[in-house]
Amino acid sequence: MGTIRVLPAYPQNAGIGGTTEDNVSLAFAIAQCGWTRGIPYVILSRDEQFSDALDAVPLSKKLNAPILMTDSAKLDDRTLA
Repeated sequence: MGTIRVLPAYPQNAGIGGTTEDNVSLAFAIAQCGWTRGIPYVILSRDEQFSDALDAVPLSKKLNAPILMTDSAKLDDRTLA
């Protein structure tokens, strides 16, 4: 009997944030691609509650503001920068 090679349904590539290791890095990578410095608004979301970021999407659209994630107990240095 022969074998049939099975290909993945979705080939993974290094798109925006494709190589990030956590939500904070992913949010930062997306913000760098979609917004420039000097934007008037930024939306902060808790890193450990991803649903908070999803809830912030309509506000992000209305204000044209990126959603950055951070720990709820302390502002992440990457987010602050």
